[in-house]
Amino acid sequence: METNYHEIYNALQREIAFIETNSGDEATAIEQSFAKAVRYWCEIKKWVSTYSFRNETDEIRFFKYIKPLFISVIEYNTQRYHALLFRPPADSRHLIPYWDHELQRLELFYRQNNDFYQYYTSGKVDRDNLYFVRAKADISNTLPLRPYDESADSATSHDYLVARIRAYSQYSRYVRYQLSTVKK
Repeated sequence: METNYHEIYNALQREIAFIETNSGDEATAIEQSFAKAVRYWCEIKKWVSTYSFRNETDEIRFFKYIKPLFISVIEYNTQRYHALLFRPPADSRHLIPYWDHELQRLELFYRQNNDFYQYYTSGKVDRDNLYFVRAKADISNTLPLRPYDESADSATSHDYLVARIRAYSQYSRYVRYQLSTVKK
């Protein structure tokens, strides 16, 4: 089962690489990449909403590792699009503070979610059954559900945080690259 997800994810990544290489501008690439990632996720979500995992381990594996692969692509492109929309004119005296602020925003996210970030990145598993099993998930006190992920059938209390961690890691590299080009 997991192999199929990785094949699907790799296909998504190939399509996004093609888009990034062949799009005329960054906004178009972001929009097309976002749409492609949402399409892939919707197909998987449709399947998951009716699927009964063989056991809790399979369910945890899906919500801890597989779903965040796809959602992080959506979130990463959302962050890039936001940055593109609100980025000041191409002038280093405005761009440097803008990109520095973006890094500070990411650091704030990591500080606010430090306990879970430490749990996730350390490879711990002792709370996985609380964080990544739908039947035990209390999603009422977590981040708001996104339009592409509104159903409790396809969400747990912490899968979105994993996706955000992955997306913000990638977005941090993007921001640091933008800063390096401005400072040259």
